[in-house]
Amino acid sequence: VDLVALGQETFMGLAAEGDGGCSACHTIKGVPRAAGLVGPDLTHIGTDASGRKSGVSAEEYLIESIRNPEAFVAEGVKRATPGLMTTVITAHLTDQQVEALVQFLSAQR
Repeated sequence: VDLVALGQETFMGLAAEGDGGCSACHTIKGVPRAAGLVGPDLTHIGTDASGRKSGVSAEEYLIESIRNPEAFVAEGVKRATPGLMTTVITAHLTDQQVEALVQFLSAQR
């Protein structure tokens, strides 16, 4: 399984087992149909994630942001709004989809 490809499909809401649909709210420049205007721009999240939360790896930060988005909202990030993204949005994602999303987002540098 190509996790990066599955992650992109999940991000776009095209994955067979569930609908990630992250692109409805988030932007990633160069990714078709990823021009959401509500959530933060994730174009460089693969680089940015490592410095968002002290003592937390980029992978751990991304997993937490997907599984428990209300646990931490980065300060100073445009359109990072407390309470906007909730666990209801991501609760249906499988462990494989989360792992794939992390791989896909980590590749965004």
